[in-house]
Amino acid sequence: QGRHWRQSVIQQTKLTDSKTKAEDALTAKYSQLASQFAAYTTLMTQMESSFSGLKMMIQQSTSSNN
Repeated sequence: QGRHWRQSVIQQTKLTDSKTKAEDALTAKYSQLASQFAAYTTLMTQMESSFSGLKMMIQQSTSSNN
């Protein structure tokens, strides 16, 4: 019976280790995705700003032609 108990403890330890590794991997992935999201947000903001400037130039150009 002691042998069975030891095997259960070993199995529990392995499961705990696997769980910890999976949580660490998820945390790292989440961090990576958060950084990518922040970079994409910055890029989109820059593109929106550029588009607004271009839109204003087009509007000025078309209004000065009328």
